[in-house]
Amino acid sequence: MVSSITGSPKVKLPHADGTSAIEIDFTPPFRRISVLEELEKQMQVGPLPDANDPEQLERWLQLCDRFHVPLTERTSLAYVIDKLVGRFVEKHCIQPTFLINHPLSMSPLAKPHSCIPGVTERFELFIGTKEYVNAYTELNEPELQRKQFSLQTRVRGMHLSPLARSRTSSHWLDRNRAHYSNNSSSTKAKSKPMPTRSSASLSSMACHPREAGALASTAWRCSSAARSTFEYARCRLLTRSLDR
Repeated sequence: MVSSITGSPKVKLPHADGTSAIEIDFTPPFRRISVLEELEKQMQVGPLPDANDPEQLERWLQLCDRFHVPLTERTSLAYVIDKLVGRFVEKHCIQPTFLINHPLSMSPLAKPHSCIPGVTERFELFIGTKEYVNAYTELNEPELQRKQFSLQTRVRGMHLSPLARSRTSSHWLDRNRAHYSNNSSSTKAKSKPMPTRSSASLSSMACHPREAGALASTAWRCSSAARSTFEYARCRLLTRSLDR
């Protein structure tokens, strides 16, 4: 496609730093690298902790602290690993590169790899250090899907304080949505107040996965403190819905 449009498989794109241009060669085949193998190679710290064991979260956090990788939350194994991949792996993906073999913890909706244990059938295409494609084989086995979401819930529960857990109540979430709505009204004249929920705890509700997904979407428009709580509540809701 690149050749048919430009007449050549090589094009110049702006560098991520915005100060220079780099030549990208789209001649196949594209490079393929395994996420964890490349991360271990670039970090040069020896064997990495188990990427699918919630008990290893603390060791991953120590690696982030050691290399001064900034984190906005410290309760998600997938988030922590993704930040390390962004620091040590993605910056080397200048020419078209497929990142493959993501750990299960990073892809709860992807099907486990048919030949390699602990990873998924997922790939990301990076060009000029930027992600252009994210694709995976969809996991359609309910029991395995439930296990994946239960694992996420377990990780959240292990590292959230009792206060944070209590904040999964809809009263607290409504208050954060109202806070966002009030702040938005000062900058957007046509902003509309976000709907509120009943006083029942979100964690005690049976919820369809689509509704839980909508909650997660709403979370990204709230404060960073609210996002972690939304994600925790979403995992609990999805786990309950798959139990039904």
